[in-house]
Amino acid sequence: MKTPFKIHSPVNGTVTQDFYTSTINPKTKKSYIKGRTKHEAIDIVTTGPKPIHAPYSGTIIKSFDGYGEEVKSGFGNRIYLRSDDGNVVDSFAHLHEWSALSSGEHVEQGDYLGETGRTGYRKPLSTWHTHHEREVNGKRVDPLDDSTLPDNYLSNEDMERLDKLEALNKEQEKAHTALFKRLDKIDKRLDKIEKALKKVKAKKKGKKGIIKVIKQRKKK
Repeated sequence: MKTPFKIHSPVNGTVTQDFYTSTINPKTKKSYIKGRTKHEAIDIVTTGPKPIHAPYSGTIIKSFDGYGEEVKSGFGNRIYLRSDDGNVVDSFAHLHEWSALSSGEHVEQGDYLGETGRTGYRKPLSTWHTHHEREVNGKRVDPLDDSTLPDNYLSNEDMERLDKLEALNKEQEKAHTALFKRLDKIDKRLDKIEKALKKVKAKKKGKKGIIKVIKQRKKK
């Protein structure tokens, strides 16, 4: 089953494997995830590396660069995020790259965490994706279930409203910038007119002075 991913969710891609589906290969009768018979996560496939954003504000608790135990487990580059209330932990695996965030760093909802990738095992995976897990109070849950999100999560509707407000602010900024530019041009034109008027007045004053001199000479 392929589930279109929501636009304001961590990754703009397609879910190709849902939560708690079987990990057993029908031919080999073995699990492709070591120590698990169920896929307690979702796989989000993208066309090439795509950005992954923090689903909520929280703290980076650990990240792996694709070596050591995480490679042995097949998850490749991986990053973990804990919610501000401490109850929810999300992880994203197989990353192409990540934001070089280190443990203890705080991120806001929507901040860049990394990109979907193909890291893990010994050879690159065939598809660009991320293995997205979520735990609530230590229990793995479906990341597509919004009820598992922390209280400080902003809903799609909230994010859309914020997007609209941000777009409106940008439009207002553009309008203000354009207005200031026009006012600046008007000020410059007024300065030129003022200078021209001063020159005209100076010339008129000069002419009056000459006429006065001529009249005085005629009287003599």
